Amino acid sequence: MGELGISAEIADLCLNHTISGKVTRTYQRSPRFGEMSQAWLKWGEQLARWKTEAEANPVFQAKLAAKIKEDQAREARYAVVKARRETAAAGDSRQARSAGATRRRAHYLVRNEVRQARRRRTQLYPCHRLG
Repeated sequence: MGELGISAEIADLCLNHTISGKVTRTYQRSPRFGEMSQAWLKWGEQLARWKTEAEANPVFQAKLAAKIKEDQAREARYAVVKARRETAAAGDSRQARSAGATRRRAHYLVRNEVRQARRRRTQLYPCHRLG
């Protein structure tokens, strides 16, 4: 917030930090809502600028499209599993066994997708290997 021209005192108030100094805490009790609201508006404008810059980045666009595609594929698999479970609940035991196998296969597919996503992330960002 300091880079936006907001004083350290107002930034501390915005972040709900305690005021240092017993005398200052005791006698400086004005809420300063006007200054705080101006600080939050400046911060919101800065966040909006960063968001538009990130959205214009082609790397961000590609990652977002890949994430959406992964989510859609996962939802489609879950829909298949759910339909087979409902069929198994209404049908015979053979269908129930196949629904259980389908559920396990779907679980393995999702687990492997998560692992692949982690591998891709560590290849793109080596700093993720640390955590």
